[in-house]
Amino acid sequence: MDIRSDREKGLSYVELGRKYHMDPRTAKRYAESPQKPEYINKDVAILALDSMLTEGLH
Repeated sequence: MDIRSDREKGLSYVELGRKYHMDPRTAKRYAESPQKPEYINKDVAILALDSMLTEGLH
């Protein structure tokens, strides 16, 4: 799914924020942006960072 298409389907900025784990103001900015935003899965990023830190300590 795309944040812009979800907005076109009628989701509010608050609903978009909840769905994409961001502030509603950020959701609005992305929904109105002419470019497609890059999404970062925070869970994956945290796991990758944790893995790098753990490997560096050994």
